[in-house]
Amino acid sequence: MDCDKAIDAIRARLDAPYESAKQVLTLEAECVGALSELDAECSEALMRVGYSLLERAGVSDSDEYAFGVILQAIANRHQPGALDLTAAALMGDKTGSKEDYVGLLDSYHDARAIPALVYAVQHNPPLDEEGGWVRARAIDALRSLGAREAAGVVIPCVQDIAYRVRRAAIGFLTRLNVTAAADTFVARVRDEDDPDVLEALVDGLVLWERADSLPDLRDLSTSDWVTQDKSLRSALDVAIVALERDNRQPAVVAR
Repeated sequence: MDCDKAIDAIRARLDAPYESAKQVLTLEAECVGALSELDAECSEALMRVGYSLLERAGVSDSDEYAFGVILQAIANRHQPGALDLTAAALMGDKTGSKEDYVGLLDSYHDARAIPALVYAVQHNPPLDEEGGWVRARAIDALRSLGAREAAGVVIPCVQDIAYRVRRAAIGFLTRLNVTAAADTFVARVRDEDDPDVLEALVDGLVLWERADSLPDLRDLSTSDWVTQDKSLRSALDVAIVALERDNRQPAVVAR
């Protein structure tokens, strides 16, 4: 089988004219399917084409688009080099679809992806409160892998500018019970202004029995924005009661 010719023919279909986004997605799925079903003898050729397209990814959007299709097919075929190629794309300075590559690494459920995911957390800072998609998804993937060794990189993200990054970091740290993050939680709680993130922070403070956060929690519970959110106010009240109970000293019985 002439693998290079077969791959080129399938890639050429990506250049077909289209009238809607739905048509594009359908065509993309068809091409991924066709590449995925190529004979096993084409595995080496697919990898070669993949790396070639990755090198050209910064030259044109069409090259990275074609690379993404090839990469998905390689992943579907469970080729041994799929993870390494995906990691190279994520860490490369020529690619733009970082979130897609994080998602693909997550789908492998392989601890070998941890260094690339850590790199994604370190090198994709959000520009504003609404950003952080790549960093947040990488943290979620690290949590799924139980990557406690990444805690040192994740803990500072509790103070990130983007709420979804803070939420992901808190989820990682509480799910994996990283007690070293407790001081950062205490420091953050007074400044947190996102209801969902605040509630997650408070859960962590209760988990780690940080009664030293009580003054800030009591202040927050009477603030205007919290009192207007019944669910959040209830969560804070429950947390305050729990921490007060944990902090209560046992009575000394006189003899």
